[in-house]
Amino acid sequence: MMIKFILPISCKEDSNCAEAILKLIETKLGVKLHGDTETDDVEGHLSISHVNGAHKIWAFVYDNDGEHEGESDGVIVRSPNIRCKKPQIKPNKTKTDSIKILTQTEIDTEEARITTSR
Repeated sequence: MMIKFILPISCKEDSNCAEAILKLIETKLGVKLHGDTETDDVEGHLSISHVNGAHKIWAFVYDNDGEHEGESDGVIVRSPNIRCKKPQIKPNKTKTDSIKILTQTEIDTEEARITTSR
């Protein structure tokens, strides 16, 4: 499942915006999108681009165990990957809609928490 959207939020040059957005989206969706090690299983992945002062986001939640999903020229591309796991509970529409409305305050607060915990 691909969730693609733009967050109209800004970030500072030295910010941890990607890490903050990742943590917030993982929490809201209830899935693991980034492994801490090269062998950690994940239930999806996240891609973030800066576009005209905003953040273009592609969040993927895997539909099948052992199958990576990505996008190429607007088409979903699947390839084998043993680290990819289907989540036990797939995010519902309420959860997927909630990530599309993350606020500047939520991201700034998460960035501050990340910076303080280092």
